[in-house]
Amino acid sequence: MICEISITDDGSGEWNFTLPSGTAHKSVRSVLFAAHFAISCGRYFGTDGRLVQSTLTYGDYARDCVGLCRNDPTPTLMGRYVWEELNEYVEAAAMGG
Repeated sequence: MICEISITDDGSGEWNFTLPSGTAHKSVRSVLFAAHFAISCGRYFGTDGRLVQSTLTYGDYARDCVGLCRNDPTPTLMGRYVWEELNEYVEAAAMGG
């Protein structure tokens, strides 16, 4: 739905990201969506609706995705907002929140 509302990257970036699963040639947009999917799965399969680090490694996967595009300059304002929300959630989960 985010893609229907706004563009998340400016299109100038390379498709040079490799997801934690090993899937190569991904854009920053793909990495953000992979992190979002991992968080959603972690929340769905996790305990009490929280992202659990041990739940099928979704927490680690999400953290690694967020870290991959931490300093990428190509996200738009909406892309940075999405990244910041994902990063905040991953950091809170790592702290046990």
